[in-house]
Amino acid sequence: MNILNKCGVKSMKKILSAVLLFSIAGCGSMMKRNEIIVFTENETTMGLKSAEEVGLDFSYDYDSEIYGFYGTGAVLALTDAKKNEDEKKLSAFIEKQDQQLLVSYYSKVYENYYSALFRKRFYEKKKDWSGYNYIVKTILPGTEYYLYLSEQSLSRKMPDVKKRLDDQKMMLKKKAVVAQMDKLSVTDEF
Repeated sequence: MNILNKCGVKSMKKILSAVLLFSIAGCGSMMKRNEIIVFTENETTMGLKSAEEVGLDFSYDYDSEIYGFYGTGAVLALTDAKKNEDEKKLSAFIEKQDQQLLVSYYSKVYENYYSALFRKRFYEKKKDWSGYNYIVKTILPGTEYYLYLSEQSLSRKMPDVKKRLDDQKMMLKKKAVVAQMDKLSVTDEF
C-alpha cells in the first residue's frame, strides 16, 4: 500500500503497462528469431562439405532468409555422366556420416526447400517478378539438384534414414509454410 500511496494508482498502471508492453515485444522478437531455420555447426559443416563434393556452394541468403545450394549455371548444363559421378561422390560422403546428424541436417534442408517453394508461389501471386525470378533461377536449381542427388544416395546407402525423412516431409512442409506465412504476414496459403 505504501508504494501505491507514494506513486499513485495511475503511475503504477503506466509502469505495469510499460513492463507488459516490453514483455510482449520481447516475446515477439524471440518468436521471429526462432522462425529462421538454424543449422548447428556440425550441420553447417556437413552442408558445406557435401555441397563442395558435387560442385555447389551452400550458404544463407539474407534477403529471402533461406539456405540454399548455389551453382545454377553448372546445374542446368549437367550431363548424365556428371550426375552419376556427383551421386557417387555424395554417396561416399553420406556413408561416413552419423545417421542422427543426417536426419537432423536433411530435415532442415527440406524445410528450407519448402520455404523456397512457398516464397516462389507468394512472389508469383504478388507479381513480384524480381523475388520470383531470384528464387526460381538462383535458389531452386542448385537446391533441387542437391536434393535429387541426396535422395538417390540415401536410397542406396542408408534406406532407414531415407524412410525417416520421407515420413517427416509432410510435417516439415507444413512447418515451413506456417513459418513463411507468419514472416510474410499471409493469412491464407493461396
